[in-house]
Amino acid sequence: MEPFFKHFLIATDGSESSDKAVRVGLELAARLGADAEILNVLEYGEEPADPGLRTRLTMLRDIDRHHGKLALEQAAELARKLGVGCRTLQPTGLPEQVIVQKAPDFDLIVLGTHGRSGVKRWVMGSVAEAVLSRSPKPVLVVHESYTPPILEPEAAPYQNLLIATDGSDCSQQATEYGLRLAKALGAEVTFLSVVSMLTRPQGAGLALSQALSLVEEEAQTQAEAMLEQARAKAQQAGVSARVKLMQGRPVDAIVKQALLHDLLLMGTHGRTGLDKLMMGSVAEGVVRRSQTPVLVVPCPEA
Repeated sequence: MEPFFKHFLIATDGSESSDKAVRVGLELAARLGADAEILNVLEYGEEPADPGLRTRLTMLRDIDRHHGKLALEQAAELARKLGVGCRTLQPTGLPEQVIVQKAPDFDLIVLGTHGRSGVKRWVMGSVAEAVLSRSPKPVLVVHESYTPPILEPEAAPYQNLLIATDGSDCSQQATEYGLRLAKALGAEVTFLSVVSMLTRPQGAGLALSQALSLVEEEAQTQAEAMLEQARAKAQQAGVSARVKLMQGRPVDAIVKQALLHDLLLMGTHGRTGLDKLMMGSVAEGVVRRSQTPVLVVPCPEA
C-alpha cells in the first residue's frame, strides 16, 4: 500500500485548539511526505445599518485579520521546521462553507474544536460540526484538551492507532482507511469494539433477565468474530494489530481507551449532522470529549 495522504487542508483561527490542530496536521504531513495549505477564514456577515456599528465592526475585523496573519505566520514557520511544503491563505466568507468547498481538492481536513468566541467560532456545534457533517473527505479533529506527547529525540509520533468499530459498512471503511494509514506510518493498530450492557427494568422477572443476557451474549459473540476479521485484514495488510473487546457505555469506553493511543479513527453515516455519525450519538460524544485527536472517515450513502 502506498501513502495516500498527499495534500492537507489545515484550518486555524489562532486559538489554542487550532494551534494544536496545526501541530498535529503538520506532524502527520511530515511523516507522510504530504504538503499543506493552511487556511484562516475571515468571517464576514451582513453589514449593519448603523454607521457606528459599522465602524466598530471594521475595527474588529482589522484585529481579526491581524491575529489571523500571525497564526498563519506561526504555522508556516512550524511547517518549515518540519520540512513540510505549505502555502497560507486568508480568504473571506463563512469558515465552514469555505472549508467544505475546498475539501474535495485535499486528502485530509484538519481543524480544532473550541476557540475564542466572537467573530470567529471554531466550536463544536458550528464550524467543526458543519465540516464533519458535510465534508466528502476525512476530517481530523483536535480537541482543546489534547496534550501533545513529549517524545524522545528522533522518536516518530503517531505509532499507536485506535480504530473503533461496530461492524457496520461505514466502520469497515474506516478500518480499511486506518490500515492504509498505519501502513504508511509504520504504526500498530488496536481494534476496539464496545458491547453495551442492557438495562434491566426494575422488577424484571427471571424470563426477561435471561432473555436480555442471551442478547448480550450474542452481541459479544458477534463482536469477537468481527474483531478477529479485522485482525485478519491487518495481517493481510502487513500491519501489527491487537483487538480489545469492552463492555459498558461506548462513549466512556472509547474515550478512555483513546487516551492510550496517538490517534483514534471512526467512521460516519452520511452527511446530515453529528447525530448520524457512526454509532449515532456515541461518535458525537466521542468527538466532543476525546482528548486524543479523532480522524473521522466519511462513508458515502449508497
